[in-house]
Amino acid sequence: MTAKPNRIIAGAALAGAMLLSGCQESATTPSAPPVSPDKIIPIYLGGVFVRPGTTIRISEGTRVTVQAATDGRGRDFTGGGQTPGIPVRARHDAPPDQVTAGGDVRVEGTNTPGLVHIRALADDVEEPDATYSLWLEEVPDTRLGGGFVLAVDPTPLRFTVVDRTSASCGDMGIQARARAGAGAAGEFVAAILGDEIREYRVADLTVEVADPNLDVSLMTPYRIPFEHLENDEEPSRYTALPSGFMLGTRLAEVGGSLRQTLALAHFEPLRLTAQSPGCDPTEISCAEGSCDVR
Repeated sequence: MTAKPNRIIAGAALAGAMLLSGCQESATTPSAPPVSPDKIIPIYLGGVFVRPGTTIRISEGTRVTVQAATDGRGRDFTGGGQTPGIPVRARHDAPPDQVTAGGDVRVEGTNTPGLVHIRALADDVEEPDATYSLWLEEVPDTRLGGGFVLAVDPTPLRFTVVDRTSASCGDMGIQARARAGAGAAGEFVAAILGDEIREYRVADLTVEVADPNLDVSLMTPYRIPFEHLENDEEPSRYTALPSGFMLGTRLAEVGGSLRQTLALAHFEPLRLTAQSPGCDPTEISCAEGSCDVR
């Protein structure tokens, strides 16, 4: 997968130019001028599991989700909800009795990619690991108006289906480290969350586990924006949000394990739980410049 350049295109103008599912004939001529890069809409496989050169592992009876994504900012392919978005097709080469995946999905815009679910079907037969591919294709007869051209990246995602095994609860390794110092939260954050929010801290979390079904959950209570105000705003109008944000994440395969690193910024004490199916949860807490795992 190659890095895609960011392109900013006005959402309303772009969506208004779309004509999807065409019975319209395309008029092509050998002397057609080259397409401007600003008129090309790239769609490619993305998500936390999609990394160049990495083959992900999926245990029987479980599912992972990847994205049919686009780049740029502020892109809306639905015309404000008037059309369903750009269709793309996900295909795979796994036997249908081993994997269900693929089909047509819609890419609605930058913030709403199409979701592609890959599910490895469970059975009682002992089988060797098997590796397959999933890729994206353009849906035939898709037409984009306004001179826009669809560029679907066919680079495949490789995934290995492994027999379901009992949970090995001792194989999970978690490290959490608080970075030194704190950053200023700024006036904008204080206005939304309250004047007591003056700084943020950063925690680096590393999880290494053989079971790809590990679940990491945020246990810190969510805040309602502007609930600290008395009469100036109506807090009930707003959706609760976490008192922090993710700075970055990386996923890599190390031997037979998956290693994920996360950089988490938090305005208040941070509390997470990590748990594999059938195992007791591990709690991670970070506050006042230090982290604890237990």
